[in-house]
Amino acid sequence: MTSNKAAYIKTRHAPVELEATEMWFPNMVKFKTASENKSGAWQQYAIGLEENLVRLAPETSLEVGSGVIANLATVVSALTLHMGCLSKPPVAGRPEPNGKSIFVYGGEICHGYHVVTTSSPRIRELVEQRKATHIIDHTRPREDLVREILAHGPYEGIFGSTATSEATQLMGELLRDTGGLIFSTGPTLEDDALPDNVRNKWAGYSDILVSEAANQGLRDWYLRSYLPAALKSGEVWPSPAVKLEGGLASVQRALDLMFEGKVSGSKLVVDPWD
Repeated sequence: MTSNKAAYIKTRHAPVELEATEMWFPNMVKFKTASENKSGAWQQYAIGLEENLVRLAPETSLEVGSGVIANLATVVSALTLHMGCLSKPPVAGRPEPNGKSIFVYGGEICHGYHVVTTSSPRIRELVEQRKATHIIDHTRPREDLVREILAHGPYEGIFGSTATSEATQLMGELLRDTGGLIFSTGPTLEDDALPDNVRNKWAGYSDILVSEAANQGLRDWYLRSYLPAALKSGEVWPSPAVKLEGGLASVQRALDLMFEGKVSGSKLVVDPWD
C-alpha cells in the first residue's frame, strides 16, 4: 500500500498543482471508473487500457518509447485513415518507392513516398536524419518558399504537423489555384481566411486511432507489431529528450515552455518518480 501523486488543474484556467491523492492498493482488482480531473495521466500510478499499452523491449528506454508513441500514432492515423495515402509499411526494412509525393509541414517521414518537408536551419540536421526526399528552409521569403514547394509537386496530400497560423496560411497558398483539403493537427486563426476552395480538415488523429472500434485492426498492428519492432531496430526514434528536473512539480513549466513556442526539435520529459 502506498500513496499516489498527481499533477492536475484543480479549477478552470488555474495552473497545474501537485498533491498526494488517495491510497493505492496494488492487489485491488475492483475499483470505480475514475471521474475526477486528478485521475488524469500526470501521476505516478496511471491506469490505462491494456489494449492501448505497448510492451517495450528491454533495450528500449521509457524516454524513447514515450517520446514517439503519440506522434507516430498521429502520422499513421492521419495518412492512412484520413488522407488515404499510406498503406502499412513492413515491420522490418523499408518499402518500395511508389513514385508519389506528399508534402509535410513540420518534418516527418512517410514510408514509400517522396517526402517534401520544411525545417528551420536550427533543426535541419535532425530532420535530415529522417531521410526526407527534400527539405526546404521555411524561414525563406514566402514567395520563394511557395515556389520551391510547388516545384516538387504534385502532391498526393498535404499535411501540417504543426497547427500554427503560419503553416495554415502557407498551405492555403499552395492550394489556392487547385483547391483541396489541408490535413492538420488542429484549427488555427487563419482557417477563416483560407481561399474559398481550400479547407483545413483537422482531427485528434491519435485518439481516433486508439478509441474507435472500427480502427481496431490498424491500432493492433501499430501497437503490437510495428511500433515495438521499429523502436527495437531503430527504424523510428523520437526527437532528443530534454528532461525537466523536479518530477511532477515541473509539469506546469513544461506546458509554459510549449505554449511560449520554446520547444522545437525536442521532447520534454518529466519523470513522475523524481
